[in-house]
Amino acid sequence: MITDLLRTRSTRRALPLLLVSTVIAAMIGSGTAHAATGGQGAKPAVRPPTPAPAAFRSQLKAFYAQIVQMGNQNPGFNKRTGLAGLGKQGERAVGEMSATDLATLYHVVALIPQWRHAPAELAAYDHLRLGTKSGNSPRDILPGATCVESGTTYTEVGLAAVIAANDAAQVADIAVEITPDSALEGAPDPLRIAAVAISKPLDLTATGVQNAHDLYSECSADQQGTLIQSISDNLATDTTSILTAISTLNSDLDTSVTNIRSDISTLKSDLDTSVTNIRSDISAFKADMDTRLTTVVSKIDGVQGTLDTTMELRQIHIQVVTPPGGRDVLVSTTEGGQPITATLVSIKVASAPHPLTFTDMTGNVTTSAPTAGVLDVTFPNTNATNTVFQIVVKETSTIDGASVTHYGTILVNQQST
Repeated sequence: MITDLLRTRSTRRALPLLLVSTVIAAMIGSGTAHAATGGQGAKPAVRPPTPAPAAFRSQLKAFYAQIVQMGNQNPGFNKRTGLAGLGKQGERAVGEMSATDLATLYHVVALIPQWRHAPAELAAYDHLRLGTKSGNSPRDILPGATCVESGTTYTEVGLAAVIAANDAAQVADIAVEITPDSALEGAPDPLRIAAVAISKPLDLTATGVQNAHDLYSECSADQQGTLIQSISDNLATDTTSILTAISTLNSDLDTSVTNIRSDISTLKSDLDTSVTNIRSDISAFKADMDTRLTTVVSKIDGVQGTLDTTMELRQIHIQVVTPPGGRDVLVSTTEGGQPITATLVSIKVASAPHPLTFTDMTGNVTTSAPTAGVLDVTFPNTNATNTVFQIVVKETSTIDGASVTHYGTILVNQQST
């Protein structure tokens, strides 16, 4: 099965011309290519002037170690691809590569940063290639749609991931093509071995991405075809039932229309009678409301006069007498010219000059009523220094069976009393 699914470099989608031109221009501009000549396959090297980063050799070793580990953990896959052996060759080659070899390889693979993720992605895409359950998605597979067919789940792989994987593989192929051919040189070149050991995993990854995309697309197409066929079968089966139902519905509608017309005629007659009765009731109601309104207005006028008189009588009139040098303040309270018994709500005092600052003395004074309409407020000490008083009193009485409380207030300067 895997033999049919795997694709060779010759059948992979060609790299876009712009990207190929960019890669070649980058290699020529930085001097990274082994320039070919016409003599006996010899390839005099043009070495890059810029060294590879110090960590690049360690990154290569880690990459090849992952390839070996994957091959050892998957004997069947390793038998088909030979990756474990290729990874071991890469491990040996990276130890033999010179600084210029490292720089040459680095300036190409730097164009495809995803090369370091190829082992992990290859492991995931190999499961997809074999048509088994996908499991955890690799970095380039976004969690999303899945398609299940015959108990197998396929994960959606977008076209962008296919293009990116193919582009990376093409750039890795270029890294191989610009290195010396071991067969022509007569001895293995560590640079070429290292490049091949990177190119092969990226090539297999691109194949896996393409196949994963194809498997999901084929599964989706099969399901859509099955769904369409099922819908078509159901429509064919239900057509007769639908036509019969439409015919029955049409007959029922004809009967219903006849009944509705009869009901509308009856309803119209009933409505005409009801409208006549309503108009008569409205006329009688209007006459009754006019009579009631005249009565209500008359009563409101009488109540308003009573309220005006009552409000005048319910106003508490206050006078204050403060004997000089004493501790008492006498408060006279009357309503409508008659003395009433009021209680103290609050008393605040202040001393001149302006601005005044009031002190609440309510909790410090005592009160008594020596006679009706007089409230004696006694301070704990002399109030000779207090020149301004703010006094609030209240009186509670029963009106029409309800308890009603009203208040009176006065602001007085004892120097003016």
